[in-house]
Amino acid sequence: MDKISYRTLIFLLLCISSCSDNDITSAFKALYLSKYAVEFPQNNAQYRNCINKPLPNCQLLIEKVQEGRNQLESLGSERAIRTAFRYINQYCPSGENRDEELCKGAIISFYFYNDDADDSLIRTLFSELSPIIQSEIFSQSSYEWFHNRQSTTPWIEIIENIPDEHMSRIYKDSTIRSIQSGVNNELRGIALID
Repeated sequence: MDKISYRTLIFLLLCISSCSDNDITSAFKALYLSKYAVEFPQNNAQYRNCINKPLPNCQLLIEKVQEGRNQLESLGSERAIRTAFRYINQYCPSGENRDEELCKGAIISFYFYNDDADDSLIRTLFSELSPIIQSEIFSQSSYEWFHNRQSTTPWIEIIENIPDEHMSRIYKDSTIRSIQSGVNNELRGIALID
């Protein structure tokens, strides 16, 4: 997926701004920006530069992503996780209902739910998804939530059990290596606002 253009970014920010504070849709769209907006900082140096310069577009993006996180936190972790899976089921399958922002924003939200109870709930709900949607959740090996798990073993077992026709052996191996690599010493994307 390419980075989104400045014009698209402005449109998304206007859309997010017009949504009510309680609208979970705006939260997922905001989290999407943390990975796909060109001006969102992707490492510590860019984050410091954004804060210290100041760079208005970058700071606006950080604020929107933080607001999205706050909206999710206001739901409580179980409700936010269940809502994320509802959005994943609704917006990740290919077809006319597919919505990249809502699908990927919901997946990105897993970053914030890494304690044992939350991770267990995520794995349980994940197991109820179709294999096609399961492979979608692992479609971006650079998702920061992979590196924010207290235990990677259950996730590796889950990946191993996704049918090969939905996730190739090569991609499984690559994703498992990514998960096993642990937390990157340099924070990236959504991890910058944690």
